[in-house]
Parts: sequence; C-alpha cells; structure tokens
Amino acid sequence: MQMQIIEITPLMAFAAAEPSFTTKFRGDLVQTIVQANQIILDRLREGRAAIGAEPFDPYILEKMVAVLSPYRRRATRINKTGLYLCAMSLMSKSPLPHDSVFTQHLLNHFVHDALLISSRLAKSEEGARAIRSDSFTRYWFYLISVSGLFTQLKRIDTACKALFGELEDDPRIQ
Repeated sequence: MQMQIIEITPLMAFAAAEPSFTTKFRGDLVQTIVQANQIILDRLREGRAAIGAEPFDPYILEKMVAVLSPYRRRATRINKTGLYLCAMSLMSKSPLPHDSVFTQHLLNHFVHDALLISSRLAKSEEGARAIRSDSFTRYWFYLISVSGLFTQLKRIDTACKALFGELEDDPRIQ
C-alpha cells in the first residue's frame, strides 16, 4: 500500500499540467512549440536540398567541409540533445533543467570560421575558382539553413520552461 501511495505523486504532478476549467490554457506556448518544430523541419529539408545529389568539389570538401566538421558534429549533438530534452519534457509534462539553454556562441564561432575560411580561399586562384563554383554556394546555403535550428530549439525550450517550470538544482539559486 505504501508503494501505491508513493506512485501517486508523479501521477498527480502529471495531471496538474493538464488543461483545466480554472486556469488559462497556454495555447500561445503550444503554438510556439508547433511553429518552431515546423521551422526546424523546413530548415532540415532546405539543408538536404542544398547538399543535393551531386558530389561537392573536392577542394571545398578539403578546405571547408572537413575543417568545419567538428563544429557541425558538435552542433548536431547539441541539437539532438535539446530535442530529446524538450520532447521528454512535453511527454512527461515535467520541468527542464536550468542549464538546458542552447549556446549561441558555438553557432557564432561556426559562422565566423566559415567566413574566415571563405575569405582565405579567395586569396588563391584555386580558392577563387572554388568560391565561384556551385559547391561553395550549396555549402553556404546548407550552413544558413541549419544555423536557424539553435534559435528554434531555444524557442521550444523557453516555451517548455514556461509551461512546466525549471528544475531547482540551479547552483545560482541560494
């Protein structure tokens, strides 16, 4: 019987997040989450279209794609983790950790380094030729498309925190 009583607590917390007649339904936050997810799907579709079916110029692959791949891999891990956290928050109607904020500085460094590499490529004749190729344009279109994911994940994160709160394990809270 004691176990049954202990198991009621999560059920009551879950039920407390349900819409009720006494509190306002936060449809604006739900709409924000839906819109952000749609934008994420659109950006990923655009990124796939940018990559296309044709292979990239080997020079662009070597000088840009390979050099920037650590940023891309880390951004992918952060995006997946953020989506999992938000999805679990929505499914379980539970708060998110206080430190689930997505780092904008990674994206800033990614774009900064891509711009820096692009400007360095323009200094050589082979690099200038590569910049005028469709591979360069396709890669930049890909970067621009997927760079918007951080913003949308942050919108979802903010909406989930507004709906379900934050875990109170923030070391800044005294």
